[in-house]
Amino acid sequence: MKEMMFILDKRKLNKIFFSSPPDTICQLNNQIRLIPYKQFIIISIPYYINEDEKGFIGILGPLIMKYQEVIPLLEYLSAHFSQLYEK
Repeated sequence: MKEMMFILDKRKLNKIFFSSPPDTICQLNNQIRLIPYKQFIIISIPYYINEDEKGFIGILGPLIMKYQEVIPLLEYLSAHFSQLYEK
């Protein structure tokens, strides 16, 4: 649990998430200085509230997972979160 809390350090994740190109899915398992345990991966995708603000939806999990199911789910959630904030 302690290892996961280190990985989820808000300042470290924000630096990567908010400096990534728009509309990309970030896979951070190779960023050893941010995620020190190679058995974990974070997959994230942005959602947009307006042109200036955005948030991220992500999954922290093992390196071996069903990516073909996880990535489309994140894309679906991202699209719907953006729509919710537009209303």
